[in-house]
Amino acid sequence: MRHLSLLGLAVLLGGAAHVTGEKAQAVRSSEEGPDPLMYLPEGHVLRMASLGHRNMIADFVWLGAIQYYGEQKITGQNYDQAERLFQVIYDLDDTFKGATRFGALVLSQDAGDPDGALDLLARAQAEHPEDWEYVFDEAFVHQTIVRDYEAAGEAYRRASTMEGAPSVAARLAGLSFARLGDRDAAREVWWAVLEEADNELTQQVAERNLKNLDMEDAQELLTEAAQRFQGEHGRLPADWNEVTATGLLERVPEEPFGGAYYLDAETVEVWATTVVDRRMSAIRDHFTLSLRKLEEIDGEYPASLEVVVERGLQRFPPWRPFGITVDYDRLTGTVSWNPPWPETEPGRHGASSL
Repeated sequence: MRHLSLLGLAVLLGGAAHVTGEKAQAVRSSEEGPDPLMYLPEGHVLRMASLGHRNMIADFVWLGAIQYYGEQKITGQNYDQAERLFQVIYDLDDTFKGATRFGALVLSQDAGDPDGALDLLARAQAEHPEDWEYVFDEAFVHQTIVRDYEAAGEAYRRASTMEGAPSVAARLAGLSFARLGDRDAAREVWWAVLEEADNELTQQVAERNLKNLDMEDAQELLTEAAQRFQGEHGRLPADWNEVTATGLLERVPEEPFGGAYYLDAETVEVWATTVVDRRMSAIRDHFTLSLRKLEEIDGEYPASLEVVVERGLQRFPPWRPFGITVDYDRLTGTVSWNPPWPETEPGRHGASSL
């Protein structure tokens, strides 16, 4: 990391912090306590205050971005400050390619904000039209998140013509729009991201998504085997050993995050416990937010979660995988997810941290 003394950094940031004084004071007086990022000045203010050390300030904000990303992965995964954070880093140092590319990954993959990712990449492309990475990443967002395969194919085509672009860009550009939606195509682009990763966080995101693809493949394979077993024997298998004994399945794939695979008897679908935990923790958190809104309106929490649906704050009742649903305490408004299997990712089990 480029060096800047802590004293010098404090002077620079302190001189810029006055522009956020009113906002910070309002946050101090709130019940929830301050969000540290509320004190971060906008990029143009930091540029003026940097006294020629913009790239050093960018390094400091980058360290804050790493900490922010880690905290959101462990806690609520809100990411509401993510776009602003990475735009500030870009304002300070538009040559910090690793931060820009990682910012696009976080926005599209974790924050659920592909538009924010595409805006950041469009800005980088406009100012650095010779860099293939930003065009490739635009194609990647269109392919894996937006599911606009025509736009993805066109961006891969543009990237493939640029100096230094990897051969995978040309291969992906040559696929039909339908083929770009295949897991094999997604796996190829994630491998390319992994190979090009210039920081550990980008590497971790790529590895995680490759595991996700393996998990999806396993769910599909096991579901097909269970359904074939039911068709041949007129009942569901008692366990996976029974399926492998019949030759319908060579072996049970490992759950890449350390969980297990369960067969839902009602739908005859197989789910990885990691997938179930992710989905149910999201449902838990969404209902928690809706309950808080109803408590503000009515002065009390509703009698059941079904009331939240009836009032139009949620579209569907809670999912019940394998007959298990979230727990609800109407006295405290607490929603929690407590399945009978070990947690594979932090923050998925128990009550919401919102």
